[in-house]
Amino acid sequence: MKVIGFASKFYTLWEVNTFVEGNNSFTRYSFIKNISFDLEVAKAKYPNAIVNLELKGHRSFVSYDNTPVDDGCFRCGKYKGQKISECTDYSYMVWYFNSPAIMFEKQEIEKVLLPLGYKAIYGICDRMLSPEEAECINNEYERVLSISEQIVENGYYDIESVGNLYNDGSEEDYLFRTNNPDIQVSYTGDVKEMYYSGYYYYLPVINGKSKKIKNKTIRVYVSDYDITQTEYWSRIYIKTNRIEIL
Repeated sequence: MKVIGFASKFYTLWEVNTFVEGNNSFTRYSFIKNISFDLEVAKAKYPNAIVNLELKGHRSFVSYDNTPVDDGCFRCGKYKGQKISECTDYSYMVWYFNSPAIMFEKQEIEKVLLPLGYKAIYGICDRMLSPEEAECINNEYERVLSISEQIVENGYYDIESVGNLYNDGSEEDYLFRTNNPDIQVSYTGDVKEMYYSGYYYYLPVINGKSKKIKNKTIRVYVSDYDITQTEYWSRIYIKTNRIEIL
């Protein structure tokens, strides 16, 4: 989290991160640089930073806090010990939720923020999205969902293959190359391995014969599908063991 502090004449920029171990916590304050003599200029340069003029000086340091707190309360930070259900500082709650050091209070924060239109996304880095961000990603999800409903109704989906099958090493299936960001199609049928100029590629075996599919329209018959939603995009994942070159 970026924080604007103050030192003598300059308003300063800091990186502040809190780490939690059980009921104990410590906060690392890392000085970055002087920003400006003018607070409004500093805020304009770093509009997402929290202003804390009690954070003074230029020397980085670590602060330890071993005071125990009750369940349902903030375990660290400026609201440590306060009940999460009573907090109205929503921007701070978003920062607290998004902090990689926080694990135990996320559900309590959800109870406050989700009814207000915020949205929690869980993954490698958990994120609480603002109502505006949540609306955008929900609209994107609805758009992709409508595509998936049409695919399910038809039982197939036509793709433009811009290359032959490939395997990125992350799974056993073989992937189609397309320019469609909404859909990723993996092939679970038989393939023939090919090698050219230092690269491996794969051809699907159709009716006992391997077929090149580069720059061809492929009808993919859906055997399984799923929709994944992240804070950035929604995508349909299709599995197929039966295809047809149109």
